[in-house]
Amino acid sequence: MGSGYKEYSKNTKKIKIDRKGFPVKDRELTLTFSFEDIKSLKMRLKEGLNPKRRLLLGLSDSREIALTGLEEPKSLNMIED
Repeated sequence: MGSGYKEYSKNTKKIKIDRKGFPVKDRELTLTFSFEDIKSLKMRLKEGLNPKRRLLLGLSDSREIALTGLEEPKSLNMIED
């Protein structure tokens, strides 16, 4: 999904997800959600030969936004931080 950052603000009660290079090199994608739109924070684990560990933001309208990238699986301690 390219590079970018996530910003969590308790003052404004908003989460901002900014991605650069998505879906193509010269584009930017910015998503902003209020805390009221957030239903859950999920961790999907798939172990085995091709392990996957994803942290997802669950929204009240049933969408799930990936908070971790597609790079190699990280240890659970790194995902929790």
